[in-house]
Amino acid sequence: MSNVIQFLEAKGSNSVFLNTHNDDYLNEVASLAVSDGERQALVARDANAINRLLDGREKMMCLIWKQDEESEPGQVEEDEAPTEDAPEEES
Repeated sequence: MSNVIQFLEAKGSNSVFLNTHNDDYLNEVASLAVSDGERQALVARDANAINRLLDGREKMMCLIWKQDEESEPGQVEEDEAPTEDAPEEES
């Protein structure tokens, strides 16, 4: 795992970080074993630059939808179920 990701994960999991003085943050960033570009992005708190430097996803989406009340979990809808009349594909 990248040192940048480990640093951000540690900071994000600790609520004390929110009250950390900027000089303390800068000293921590200066002590990291990261590239100059990563260090500059961390100092600038530039999430887009960090994302680019770490080859992150440009966009990520999470979609959640409510299951139909009529159907049971794992139940296959009739129009999705294979029919016996359908010809089998030959290899």
